[in-house]
Amino acid sequence: METEYKTNAKVCVTITNVDLNCSKNYVDETYRSCDVPISYEIITDYAGGSSLEVKIKCEAEIRYSSDGSTKTNSDYKSDSHTLSRNSSDSETAELSFSFSSYQEVTSVKVTDSSCKIEEVTLR
Repeated sequence: METEYKTNAKVCVTITNVDLNCSKNYVDETYRSCDVPISYEIITDYAGGSSLEVKIKCEAEIRYSSDGSTKTNSDYKSDSHTLSRNSSDSETAELSFSFSSYQEVTSVKVTDSSCKIEEVTLR
């Protein structure tokens, strides 16, 4: 939770869902890429007559097996939202992971995900 300092308005972001959607190669059963959609909701108790601009950053880390070893990779996406009086907004951050054609990725899992408020400003 973050507080906008001029109005003391509270803003909270909550992850509502995290998925893992992977595409397999046509020739064999290895993965060529994966998407990690992170759905989240932002809520504020702002009671003023203007609006708040809220910058959110969502991150995910995956762990995958390739060529007999385990590796990790991470990605992030930032987005801005405009919230008015006692409002909320929902969004999905689409994070993408691609693997080299030389890597034989046989398993993938999401090991960490988060969404955080980077900045709240009065507009």
